[in-house]
Amino acid sequence: MDSRINIRHAQPTEFEALCALIAELDRVHILGRPDVFRKPRGATREVAVIESLIAGPDSAILVADHASKGLAGLVILIKKSVADCVVRDARSFVEVDNLIIRPEMRHRGVARSLMAASRAWAESHGIFSLELSAWSFNTSAIAFYKAIGFQPAFERLSLSLGDGAPR
Repeated sequence: MDSRINIRHAQPTEFEALCALIAELDRVHILGRPDVFRKPRGATREVAVIESLIAGPDSAILVADHASKGLAGLVILIKKSVADCVVRDARSFVEVDNLIIRPEMRHRGVARSLMAASRAWAESHGIFSLELSAWSFNTSAIAFYKAIGFQPAFERLSLSLGDGAPR
């Protein structure tokens, strides 16, 4: 990875730069599934939501900060728990909610570094499992996740029941 990149926790003062990165992911989703995603109405994200993710303690936003180019990428992490049931033990994991790399910074090890830092963050919180989901159209993201060791755990399927208009 580029030695000018530092992985660190995001700061609330970086709200605009964080939203610009998130808007890049929004664009990818809108292009990939315009039937599901749309441009945000109003602000890209709420300040309070971003600040709560940054503040934790059960979440974090880690950023890849390039010495001269600013934020190259980010990952949003959220600790989750699933209660036990008759056929399954309770478990905790860290969900990789979003991983975003600026297009011009891709293929430079930024995503790998953010994911390594995600693993370290989870382990520092006593959690030894990372989970994520990716839209099936996002084949490059899926290939990346598989290349760093993620394996499919289940498949979520959907069936469109018409045009979605209220009846």
